[in-house]
Amino acid sequence: MKTIFDFNPSENELNDLFSNSKMNKDTYLSEFDSHAYKWDLCLLFHIRNDYQNLNETLSKLDPLTRQDFYRTIEHT
Repeated sequence: MKTIFDFNPSENELNDLFSNSKMNKDTYLSEFDSHAYKWDLCLLFHIRNDYQNLNETLSKLDPLTRQDFYRTIEHT
């Protein structure tokens, strides 16, 4: 399963996502699960305005999680 680290996030993006620009892949994999991987990918693609990858990843989320994602980004 892909994670944000497969898309080479910048320090600024890591800081935006986790308030920690020093987050690394090993720590991420040990602290999060596959549900979080998809959610964080959506957030990364949203930050990047990468709508193609965002829509592709959103389609893999269950409907309630997708709805939560939209609610989250509306309030940020």
